[in-house]
Amino acid sequence: DIISDGGASFRFIVGRYGSGKSFLLQTIRNYVMDKGFIVADADLSPERRLQGTRGQGLATYRELISNLSTKTKPEGGALTLILDRWINSVQTEAVQETGLEPGDPALTKAVDQKIYRVTSAVSELVHGFEFARLLSVYYHAYADGNEELKMKVVRWFRGEYGLKREAKEELGVNMIITDDDWSEHL
Repeated sequence: DIISDGGASFRFIVGRYGSGKSFLLQTIRNYVMDKGFIVADADLSPERRLQGTRGQGLATYRELISNLSTKTKPEGGALTLILDRWINSVQTEAVQETGLEPGDPALTKAVDQKIYRVTSAVSELVHGFEFARLLSVYYHAYADGNEELKMKVVRWFRGEYGLKREAKEELGVNMIITDDDWSEHL
């Protein structure tokens, strides 16, 4: 209820081996996915921690992103589905607001403006402007049918770029997700 009202909630489930933690988590996941929520989960371990300087935090981020699940994709790997649906909804709203037809260059500009308006709330956060820029790059790749560029953006969102230079060359952004800022990107 808190989350559906726009709030946030975070829970740790701790218990002995065989006490039913995994069963409880699967039950909760299925329940909230049936209600239309997106779910992400990760098991913490020495390799995946909430804080670390040797890739442990980034490994947790990667696990959470790879485990993104929806009602139609409950096994995880729903990042591209989520991005595609979001871009489609932004594009549909822009069509309704402007009356322009898909394929019209003015619609592309209107969708870009809408992406930046919608993401303006995160622009105040760490790398928020770059986040909006990547969503715009994804939109253009989506609209142009450029699967290769879409996959590069998805790769960035998954935290798979190891060098800023590589992200700059491929996507035009000067930052990558690291142990220092993975939680802000989440």
